[in-house]
Amino acid sequence: MAVIREYYEGNTKITVCDDFCVTSDEEAKEILKKISDVYAKYFMRRAQTASKTNDSGA
Repeated sequence: MAVIREYYEGNTKITVCDDFCVTSDEEAKEILKKISDVYAKYFMRRAQTASKTNDSGA
């Protein structure tokens, strides 16, 4: 672990380390794909729940 940068924001000391830095385009694409999968599942479930609520209220 190497410290990349340290700075203060108000009374908070922020230390940025290279542990979680993305090192390649492929890694960045993989992370974005995982995030998009999570959001897609969330919004699909949300839409299904809304649809069931609207169908039962009619």
